Amino acid sequence: MKSSDRRSIIPHRAWLSLTGFCNNSCKWCYRSGSEIPQFLDIDFVLKAIETLVKCGTKKYTIIGGEPTLHRDYSYIVNALINKENEIFCTLVTNGRLLSNGIPREWLGNNKIQVVISLHGANRDHYFLNTGSKAGFQETRKAIKKMVSGKVDHSVNVVISRENLPYIKDFVRIVSELKVGQLCFTIAIPSMNNLSYPSDYLELSGSVASIHSYCEEKKQKHVFIFSLPWCVLDGHLLSSLIKNGNLVFNCPAGEGQGIVIKEDGSLTICTHLSGYEIASKEDAEMILANPESFSNFWNSMAMTKLRKTIDVYRSDKCRKCVYRLHCKGGCPLWWKVYDFSSII
Repeated sequence: MKSSDRRSIIPHRAWLSLTGFCNNSCKWCYRSGSEIPQFLDIDFVLKAIETLVKCGTKKYTIIGGEPTLHRDYSYIVNALINKENEIFCTLVTNGRLLSNGIPREWLGNNKIQVVISLHGANRDHYFLNTGSKAGFQETRKAIKKMVSGKVDHSVNVVISRENLPYIKDFVRIVSELKVGQLCFTIAIPSMNNLSYPSDYLELSGSVASIHSYCEEKKQKHVFIFSLPWCVLDGHLLSSLIKNGNLVFNCPAGEGQGIVIKEDGSLTICTHLSGYEIASKEDAEMILANPESFSNFWNSMAMTKLRKTIDVYRSDKCRKCVYRLHCKGGCPLWWKVYDFSSII
């Protein structure tokens, strides 16, 4: 791969799905139907990391399922954060197994961030959402360890019909734990389970009150907003953007992200895990060295795929000032709703 070739692109971030297994069973799980009951091969993922690092990919996100169920998860994380390059690793977890202890290499290490998903506002609510009776206490304990160990972290709460009645409780808990950043994500339907009921009007309509309560509690927060931004009130939208409380970045269209699935195959988005761009066997050849990966990632087939995805959701989006940020929302939402009338 020639660095002088300006047409050549590389993914800014790689998602490594260590396993499709999970110790929770969340009602809103966006992986519903696409989980692969395997553990990502350690030798393959380490080789893939070496290739991607040499290509220039600097950000890596460890996901699942529940990644801490992989027996080598800490070894994979440490392999990334111990590199001399400017490599940064994010671990997305429900935190339950981290309640037993955090790897010492993470303490005070500015090359790792842990995102802990809090799936209930109390023990009973957590159980109703996930099927786990011990999950709430285990997650709280893990968050406390992150704070005391000075591990860069954030807590994620899903805005869903199951969680909306408890939002103030979530904010209060996170604030009392002295969490640095509280993230809110919208419960988006799974590509493999479009039947999960997500009322976008109800979910988007809650943003104003959630934001107001976070401000009241002086809790730093951000909405990772996958719906079309124009569903929000204009004044609220401007305020959220101005103060850094709203983000959405789809990596698929611009080739900024690649996902290595738990069986070793490849896809372009964590929410499109059921869709393969390369089989496990092909992925082994593609990720064998930087040249083979660059040739694949910049091939006509991949370029065409990205152009197919990166389109205006509506003609009205062409003139929108937020078009490059929002892009009309995630394409998956348009599988469930036609937003044309409100754009």
